[in-house]
Amino acid sequence: MQPANVAPEQYLGMSCQQLKNEKRRIGTRQTDLAPTVIPVEDEPNRQAELSQLSGEIKAIDKVSADKKCG
Repeated sequence: MQPANVAPEQYLGMSCQQLKNEKRRIGTRQTDLAPTVIPVEDEPNRQAELSQLSGEIKAIDKVSADKKCG
């Protein structure tokens, strides 16, 4: 699944700690949406949200790297 294209600008005003917290929050949501053995009724929406979340993680990683967060 391809990550959605998310502009990193929305994360520029965040501190390194805020970026870390946001990435953790998004990661938790990704885990909640992880594929299961039992098919979900709303599979297209689940996949779209996972793609969006992956794009947000990618944008956060870019901003974190630009800010040289550890």
